[in-house]
Amino acid sequence: MEDSPVCLNALTKSITLFGILSSKSIAKSELVQRYCQEIDEMLRFFQPILDQVSSGNVYLNEQAIKMLEEVTTFIMEAVGLVEDCEPIMSNIYFVLQIESLITKIQGSILETCSIFSSLFLSHEYNSCLESLKQCVQKIQNISLIQASKSIQEAIQDQIENKVPISQQQISNIKTSLNLSTIQKLLMEVVTLDKLKSNVQREDKQKGEVDYIDHMLTLIVHLHDLHVEKYQVHTINGMEIPADFCCPLSLKLMSDPVILSSGQTYERGFIRRWLDQGIMVCPKTRQTLSHANLIPNYTVKQLIENWCDTNNINLPSSSESAEDHDTTHDSLDSPESQTAVSTHMDLQPANGFHEVDSNLVGESCELFGNHESAEADVQSAPCSNGSDVGVSEKVKRGDSFPYAVLHLPGQPDIRPKSHTRWRHDSNRFSPQILDDSSSSSSSVFLLKTQKDDEKSKLLSDTEIKVNRLIMDLKTDNVDLQRNATVQLRLLTKHSMEDRILIANCGAIDGLIPLLHSLDLETQGNAVTVLLNLSINENNKNKIVDANSIDPLIHVLKTGNTEAKENAAATLFSLSVIEENKIKIGRSGAIGPLVDLLKNGTPRGKKDATTALFNLSIFPENKSRIVKEGAVKHLVELMNPAVGMVDRAVVVLANLATISDGRSDIGREGGIAILVEVVELGTPRGKEHAAAALLQLCTNSSNFCGIALREGVVPPLVALSNNGTSRAKEKAHALLRYFRNQRLGNSGRTQ
Repeated sequence: MEDSPVCLNALTKSITLFGILSSKSIAKSELVQRYCQEIDEMLRFFQPILDQVSSGNVYLNEQAIKMLEEVTTFIMEAVGLVEDCEPIMSNIYFVLQIESLITKIQGSILETCSIFSSLFLSHEYNSCLESLKQCVQKIQNISLIQASKSIQEAIQDQIENKVPISQQQISNIKTSLNLSTIQKLLMEVVTLDKLKSNVQREDKQKGEVDYIDHMLTLIVHLHDLHVEKYQVHTINGMEIPADFCCPLSLKLMSDPVILSSGQTYERGFIRRWLDQGIMVCPKTRQTLSHANLIPNYTVKQLIENWCDTNNINLPSSSESAEDHDTTHDSLDSPESQTAVSTHMDLQPANGFHEVDSNLVGESCELFGNHESAEADVQSAPCSNGSDVGVSEKVKRGDSFPYAVLHLPGQPDIRPKSHTRWRHDSNRFSPQILDDSSSSSSSVFLLKTQKDDEKSKLLSDTEIKVNRLIMDLKTDNVDLQRNATVQLRLLTKHSMEDRILIANCGAIDGLIPLLHSLDLETQGNAVTVLLNLSINENNKNKIVDANSIDPLIHVLKTGNTEAKENAAATLFSLSVIEENKIKIGRSGAIGPLVDLLKNGTPRGKKDATTALFNLSIFPENKSRIVKEGAVKHLVELMNPAVGMVDRAVVVLANLATISDGRSDIGREGGIAILVEVVELGTPRGKEHAAAALLQLCTNSSNFCGIALREGVVPPLVALSNNGTSRAKEKAHALLRYFRNQRLGNSGRTQ
């Protein structure tokens, strides 16, 4: 039949394609490699039979052709499944799918061989018949992995509330899925959550969502059993309070840090988790607004005290130190104070970054270190106000060397032998200590013998601040200028002073000075507001004082430094989601684009920073594009300017709207993005690939430009050597190019 060569060629090509893909699977997980080897082995035995059929001009009847097409279909499904494997994927979902496919491939090959045997009955095909028998025997003797059977039985037992899963069954499932550690189990839970969200977004059948739910329930159960079995409960016979153990290491913490979800982890373990690109809290599965790690000094002090009381050596933190990154983790840096929160409409609930939202968590890394901010936080770092969940079982001994201020929502963890540091009714004391909204974000560890001295010092500071605020409100320009200078110095170093100054009412006195004709006073006033905005609670106070329009006025009329600090202040305020809307609708984007065009190098950086954060809110993107920002952002991607990463991350965000893509194409941005993919930093390559993915998948013209610029070789390199997110984008773009080529080829035929 005339279709015979076609179906044989298609099958041979699919086998070749899988062989190529399988040889590259060495870069994939061991789990994927195991199943690729099974399929490879079957196809290796089957290929000689196909060669004999092809070279011997064997007549293929309709039944044989149908079976060859079926084998081809199953192999191509396996190609797609393996090709779509990501560094982070659900092992249980992959195993259930791939084992089902392997069974189908084996069955269809054996059935095809059975049909071939009837075609080889004539004398001239005796040698072929013998080869066929050997092929069938070898394929039947392949020992296939049968993990799916025990997994499905365990899921069914859970659904029917049967007897608990046996230890042997648990061990078999964990081994077959390569989920032997607590980290891998938690990762599996997160990836199943992502998979479920994707399925729900695609409006697939409810049965598939329910099936994923059953998988999720099973993995959560395995996780709970693993914790129960392996968590360290005692040291030297002493019971460890549960809250002192890291949910990832299951051991006593030596360097506890807090995620934006409020959960506490050992630094080294949570850093490795975040380095995989997963912006999800392992314990709560909550999407993280940023990747900053805040030292939990309260829990650390309690652990040290517990160890001292019970004569236990605190475990070494050297493992954590290897992962320590002061850029992200230190509260002494402005970026940790101005962590960018995520726009909830843009970031999916599963916490894996999409084109818009992946930029958000990294803005601290790219933009957080604002050079014009004078902040140099020296007060004791603290938790983010969440309940750290310290166990009430903590033994409170008299040896505890510090008095710890109680936080709202925290259990009472102070030693009984000490009293809290409270206001003395006979003298001034800082308002911050009695302001629950502010104190919830700070923990002050003070030497008890110096309480009186500290209180006196803070009382003097408050008196000074109140006097300076009065000077701000006078009509005397010299007094105003001096007051702003003094407040600028006070807010430069101390978080306590920033909170105190805001609570004393300085913000209302500073806002009118943004319109001051004395440029020095105006510049100092905007810098004080910038420093005050580092404290999260102060951000809303500044916005509520109607500061946005005056800040825009400074952005238009101030001197160079004042414009830069006004832009930086708008960025800091836009961390809060509703402020992005207010700032965008108040006309700030035009002056920011003007600063992007005409500012100093530092001014351009400040403008880019602010525009990025504003672009997270959808309606601001079109405003930024209409103001002509794309042209200047493309110009800033010149490596000599030193702002490639900053510019490309904003362009990646603007590429998600049609007008943004049009401007990028018109301004010659595609060629430069291709250069960044080839020669940029790892982060730059990642965002450039994200931008190109948006451009190419939405325009055949842009797709052609990118291909002519030679985008494929650097994308192939990026798919092998980039960050996990860069690999994902590179794979997606290469897959799109391949599908386009295949589609065009089909139309040509």
